[in-house]
Amino acid sequence: MASFQDLPNEIIEHILLRADVGDIVHFQQISKQCKAIVDSSIALHYKTELEADGLEDGADTSKSVTEKLRILESQREAFDASQFTSCQIFSLPRDTNRLESEWHLSGNLIAWKQLPSQLMVTQIPSALKGIPAKQWLLDGVDWRTVVYFAIDPSQDLLVLLETRGHRWTLNILSLSTGKSHPDVQSSIQETDDETDFGLMNMPSEPLAVFAGYVVVNLKTLRDGAWIKKLTVFDWKTGNVHLKIISGDDFGAAFLSSRYLILAHTLNEYQPALSVVDLSLQRRIDPTAPPSPLADLRPDFVFKLPETHGHNQPTQPHVVSSPRPSSHPSTPFRTGEDARVIIVTWFGAVANCNSDFASTFHSWILLKCIRRAQEDGLPTKIFTWDEWSEGTRLVPAMYDAVDVHQIYGTRYALEADAVGRVSGSEVALYVDDFAQLAARRLHDDYKLDRVRTKNVYHYPKYTFKLAPVLKDGDVEAEMIARRYALTVKLDHELKRQVVTPYLGEDCIVLHVKFDKRFGDPKLYILSF
Repeated sequence: MASFQDLPNEIIEHILLRADVGDIVHFQQISKQCKAIVDSSIALHYKTELEADGLEDGADTSKSVTEKLRILESQREAFDASQFTSCQIFSLPRDTNRLESEWHLSGNLIAWKQLPSQLMVTQIPSALKGIPAKQWLLDGVDWRTVVYFAIDPSQDLLVLLETRGHRWTLNILSLSTGKSHPDVQSSIQETDDETDFGLMNMPSEPLAVFAGYVVVNLKTLRDGAWIKKLTVFDWKTGNVHLKIISGDDFGAAFLSSRYLILAHTLNEYQPALSVVDLSLQRRIDPTAPPSPLADLRPDFVFKLPETHGHNQPTQPHVVSSPRPSSHPSTPFRTGEDARVIIVTWFGAVANCNSDFASTFHSWILLKCIRRAQEDGLPTKIFTWDEWSEGTRLVPAMYDAVDVHQIYGTRYALEADAVGRVSGSEVALYVDDFAQLAARRLHDDYKLDRVRTKNVYHYPKYTFKLAPVLKDGDVEAEMIARRYALTVKLDHELKRQVVTPYLGEDCIVLHVKFDKRFGDPKLYILSF
């Protein structure tokens, strides 16, 4: 009887290219013939290497698989060795010292405020991928009324959040032209007669765009108390899908193009992530008042470990990586399911490191959601033990993570936080949570085969969270590669604060303004 191995190698390769990488590895172990089939296939090698780094094939169809594999391996080597191919330096106006409202990074584009009424947009070059440097100005931006903006290069999207009196408006424009976006069918505006925007306290990310949705997340003083109000729109139609309000703080981020995560507490000591399926939300009257967060009926709830009775978690903060790049010259990009999500909570215990953070891939939650849907469960509450495998729970050593500090599977730690700023050099860490690549490095360490001096294995740890969590210590299952990168700037740093951010194939260093040492600057380092 003929077996699977009797098929022509081309047919076997065609089948394996549609299989999971785990199945390819298992097939490779069946026999020497199977191993030879996999080892001789450039396409299977490329598929495996993409999976190792949490990537997927991109939009560029002009390059062969061999060329894409070469670019992937060259990019990995360049990052391992901190071999940047381009360094651009831009001085910013002195009032562009806050990331929240003055500049925005997404993919391989960065945009910043240019006085008096312009927005500067820069395409960050990539020598490895053949993406050229490019820059253009958009006119007609009224910075007297714009309080925040966001960009999404994958949809040629520029969103301006403007306020006038008690009314705020979303202006949806084309990022390439500055004109009204051709897909917009209706304007988006909201009147709030009780909100004084002059007293508004901007959250870390008051405006977020992902696929067909835009989230406006504002915090304002009302009747002597701070309240937070979140609204989710379809940016093309202007339809409202979700409106919630709460006197307690909460965080929001996109899990995927369909699901929104809300980080909040179910009770005084139970932190949780509620997931809302935006595609199932009925259209809401824009003039209707928002619903209290306590009345929200989420589709799925993911509990985190309960905290001690004396340590109430506060100020939940959640960030997710931007939507993957769709530049036509991109041979590969971050897989949407591999995007890193980081949630931070701050504890109420004085004189104690009672803050903690959880890091995980979006596929961790999506896998649980799919399983619940297959079981026919319309809603599901997952305990920590049911969903936490493959996550990292650690004491939060720094401030809440900024959305621009993560991209794809990577997270950039603040340079001043790790205490390695000296003279004109900045040393920083980048943690890469692409799991197959991290486990490869883990195995190489065991076999003493590590040769790259600035790449470290960041292993499993049992973190001492007994003062914070009710059930004590928690083992972190999410291993990582840690890169130690050193960047030489063009001037002495003195006491200026340097914060690193990540984009597509680039690291951006924001050197904040100090009246004694000069204007704020952006150092854009690309591969």
